[in-house]
Amino acid sequence: MHWSPNWRQWIVEAARIAAPNTRVLVTCTFKLPRGRIEPAKLAAAMKESFDIEGYGQLVPPVAVGGGHVAMSYRFFATGRRKMTAHQRAKRRKKK
Repeated sequence: MHWSPNWRQWIVEAARIAAPNTRVLVTCTFKLPRGRIEPAKLAAAMKESFDIEGYGQLVPPVAVGGGHVAMSYRFFATGRRKMTAHQRAKRRKKK
């Protein structure tokens, strides 16, 4: 996903193939030249199709000496696929 300039389409496709209310985990590396994914952009794209349950940095920065830090921009987002009003009504009828 993070190598693609069309990374938002990957999230749309994940939502399309996931069953309603299914949990989904998305991980990616931020700021690579092609995708240029930023934390706020990933969150906004995920919120369009998923109810976010968790979000954050997957690997913390590590001191590598000489005053340098190896920064991992690897983040994750988890959430459930949103249900349409029709799907929610259908689910209530089953109960």
